[in-house]
Amino acid sequence: VNCKRATLWIVDEETNELWTSFASGLDKELRVPLDSGSLAGWTAANQQMRNIPNVQKDPLWSGNAKKPQEWVPQTMICIPVLKNGKTLGVIQMMDKISGKDKVVAFDQNDEKLLKMLAGHIAIFMGDDEDEDEAEGGVLGAMKKTLGF
Repeated sequence: VNCKRATLWIVDEETNELWTSFASGLDKELRVPLDSGSLAGWTAANQQMRNIPNVQKDPLWSGNAKKPQEWVPQTMICIPVLKNGKTLGVIQMMDKISGKDKVVAFDQNDEKLLKMLAGHIAIFMGDDEDEDEAEGGVLGAMKKTLGF
């Protein structure tokens, strides 16, 4: 799936946050509260996919990018990473690119592909794995899959 930005959010149960250190264009760790009203947070809490063809018209869009120079996505898809009924993380992709840099909505094929990817990522993550080992496996898999 070719897109402008992709993020793998991981659930931190101790702090009740989503965190990532792997997102295209990100050079530091980023954390957001699970109950912040973010689309990724909603996906984690509800364990449901969100495919949003027009982000700014979505009722859950928080509009975190308040400065005019900040980038605002047009389309987005969020897929929960689940294992044994537990949310481990969220795959979030923004602004699918088609053709000559044209932003289009994510389609059913993208949904299927990302659900399969989420299943594979869940295999790398586990309750009894060392956190650093799990992070390396997941982040390495995402980077390889997404071409980063």
